[in-house]
Amino acid sequence: MIDSNKLELEINRGISFQKKGENLKAKNIYLEILHQNPHHPDALNLLGTIFQESADHQKAISFIENAITSAPDIADYYSNLAVSQLAIGKIESAYLSCSKAVEIDQTFPIANYNLGNSLFAMGRADEAIKFFKVAIDLEPSNDKFWSNYLFALNFRSNLDNQEVYDENCKWGNIKRNKNAETTRFVNSKETNRPLRIAYFLPELDQHVTPRFLKPIVTNHNKAKFVVYIYGYTNKGKPHQFLTKGPHIWVDVENMSERDIAEKIRSDQIDLFIHPCTFKTRYRNILRYKPAPIQIAGINLVSTTGLEETSYLLSDEITTPYGSSDKFFTEKLVRLSQFNVFGTSGILPKIILSPVFKNRFITFGCFNNPTKYGKQCISLWSKILLKSPKNKLLLKHRAFENTEVRNFFTKQFVHNGVNETQLLYSGYTQKTEKYLEYYNLVDICLDPIPFGGGTTSYEAVIMGVPIITLLGDSVMGRLTASIMKKIGYHDFVTDSAADYVNIADNLYNRLTLSKELKINLRKEARNRLFDAKSYTQELEQNYQKIWSDYCKTS
Repeated sequence: MIDSNKLELEINRGISFQKKGENLKAKNIYLEILHQNPHHPDALNLLGTIFQESADHQKAISFIENAITSAPDIADYYSNLAVSQLAIGKIESAYLSCSKAVEIDQTFPIANYNLGNSLFAMGRADEAIKFFKVAIDLEPSNDKFWSNYLFALNFRSNLDNQEVYDENCKWGNIKRNKNAETTRFVNSKETNRPLRIAYFLPELDQHVTPRFLKPIVTNHNKAKFVVYIYGYTNKGKPHQFLTKGPHIWVDVENMSERDIAEKIRSDQIDLFIHPCTFKTRYRNILRYKPAPIQIAGINLVSTTGLEETSYLLSDEITTPYGSSDKFFTEKLVRLSQFNVFGTSGILPKIILSPVFKNRFITFGCFNNPTKYGKQCISLWSKILLKSPKNKLLLKHRAFENTEVRNFFTKQFVHNGVNETQLLYSGYTQKTEKYLEYYNLVDICLDPIPFGGGTTSYEAVIMGVPIITLLGDSVMGRLTASIMKKIGYHDFVTDSAADYVNIADNLYNRLTLSKELKINLRKEARNRLFDAKSYTQELEQNYQKIWSDYCKTS
């Protein structure tokens, strides 16, 4: 029995254990308190957060809802509830919970941040940005807030490249490491020796970057390059190609960014290539300048905002000559294509486009629905309204949840679309089975303003062309780069009206060519998935960059 006068002390002791990761000890304290007082709101809420940390979100929701019943005016409880609701796809519920938290306490940073996350999940990036910004104003040094804020800027309906640049630079100035300016490197400046290059893969099981890096790493010239990969996973083991290739795998799990940088310097890496700077939390390593030359590329959405990053890999479509350079702190290296993608395993056989059987067009999009903002849904609605027979297949793990499906259906129905025109598909575990879903689609629609990346590569290798509207950002132009690279220029437009017209006029073209899908895959393999040629071009640029450094430093 806990003395009632000491309950607050016990709660604080539980919080202390929780902060140290000793959740079992914290859990036992909260359970003991609840045995004595089943309605103790803090114990219920904190026990809920323990279940939240172990991804048991249903239990988390149950305990936190009970906490709210006992004490309905605590902002923290609603904010915590929203985290679990969002994790299981209850996006509207999460929005309502966060809104209540902010209503109770407008100065609560994490509540504003979570409200931003729920709005972002609903495709409401413009509103999400406002709340991310409030969270940052309240807690300027919180890297998590900055990460989602800067990422969300690329989804703004009236995207402003100057704003994206300025805000990334603002973050970069906050994070700037003055010690990086005085870092001494002992690397040999010979240009006729094998270059020591490194790639960095933080939380490599949380994003698709390894699928872009694998074809590069496996095609590097081993006589000219000594390749290191530094990385770690959140759960499980790293991909086999990372640990068993001819390169050197260095597991840096549980190491600080400063220590990782020190390790890289001690390995005398010449070029440090960061292949996943799309989130700022992954960029922090660059502040410590682990190598004389730092390069961002492969999976990115904007400038890093860090002066310590010397170069950024792109192409002339994602970053057009003359208009893009001023929006990057780095010097742009424009390659013949933005990046290269690795297919997993055996590709499914392409079958005849479904239009021949259905006598109507099935459009498709397999992107994350966070990209389906009001502007995007309005554009797609116009296409569906042109012919009520046509359908749109939306596939993503988020659509496992009824609340998510209903939310997006309402957006289309509001625009006059018949809900029978909408098809949904959720998660498919096996890659080959997942890719087979592209055989159910005649044409893919690229979302706006933040277009596809991985899904665009998947679509074309499955022979499905993509209609895309040229945007102003890297991710607003990547699908255009892909389609132009394989010679399908007429699927790319810079006009919303033309986007709709291209879709509307496709029926005859599709039914006249039974070979369209097969020919598209062939072109994609020859022009886009040629990892050997891409890597050779990359290596030539690495060597030039190093040669220039040796001449001038």
